[in-house]
This record gives sequence, C-alpha cells and structure tokens, in this order.
Amino acid sequence: MLSRKKLTPKKIFLFVYDPAASLIAMLLAIFIINNGDIPVRQWQIFTSSWFVLPITALIIFTLVGFYDQMWAFARGSQYLILTAGTTLQLILSVLIMQIMDLHFGFSTYVVYWFLLTSAVFLIRFIYRFYSSSVRLKRTGKDRQSQKRVMIVGAGEAGSQLITELKTSMTNRVPLLLIDDNPLILN
Repeated sequence: MLSRKKLTPKKIFLFVYDPAASLIAMLLAIFIINNGDIPVRQWQIFTSSWFVLPITALIIFTLVGFYDQMWAFARGSQYLILTAGTTLQLILSVLIMQIMDLHFGFSTYVVYWFLLTSAVFLIRFIYRFYSSSVRLKRTGKDRQSQKRVMIVGAGEAGSQLITELKTSMTNRVPLLLIDDNPLILN
C-alpha cells in the first residue's frame, strides 16, 4: 500500500507521531486512572506489553488509510475514519494483550482510547489550520491577480466546486451562483 504512494515528510512525521501518541496515551491513561501513582503491577504490565500499542497503531492506521488522506482538505467522513481506526487499534491491542495475559482495567482502556483519539485528531486539525493559513497568506498577496468566477448550477455539484475553489491553490474566487433549474424560483 505504501509503495505506490509518495512518502512525504508529513507522512514520515505521522508514522512517528501516531505510534508515539499511542504509548503516551496509555501512560497518561494509567497515570490518570491511578490518580498519579502508578502501581508496580500496572507498570510491569506496561513495560511487558509496550510494543503492542505502536505496532498495532501502525498496522491499523495504515490499513484504515490514516496516511493516505489529504488532511489539509479533510471533511467529516475522513474524521470518522480516525475514530474508527483508533477504535480498531484499541480492540486489536486489547485482544493481543489478553492473549499475552497482560491487561489493564476497562476504565484504563476507555481513557486510553479518548486520549489517543484526541491526539490523532489534534495533530491533523493543527496541520489543517497551518496549511489553510499558509494558503490564505499566499492568496492574500495576489488579490489583484484573482479571477472572479460565476458558477452555473448551484446544487450539490456547485457546492463541491465552491469548496474545491476555496481550498485549491488557484487564484479563482467564487463570486456568483446561478441555479440552472427552471423549477426553482428565487
């Protein structure tokens, strides 16, 4: 799957960030559940099974498509993929840890899932915000060279076209929408 896709610095960063986030999320979950005092048994379970979390994160996140999305232009369905991916990663990790006879309490897994999902969402939101601010700076400099566009067909296709124009690097600005359906008035 990765061989046919271009490996970019952003993907490399996410390949490192996501597994690290899974480890940090589990450590924080153990810390939170135990009120800041990690029992020796919990620490032993973590040190015996730490490798399960990043390995399952890389496998599941790659298969689900975390690294194939264009996060600068992501929509709701792509963020649902993040939730599904972190849930699958949790399920697979719990199954492997059960087979190894190393497991945490249910509440630890719930807090872990919440922290991991939040971390995965957060880095992608930050990237989206950063890339959109860079894009705005680029288009802001070229105000005189922008071309105003009239879109005929204000339905779903027109809406998609407006989104594409706003998020792409072109100098075209949607200015006017005209619906070509004679059955719709005003």
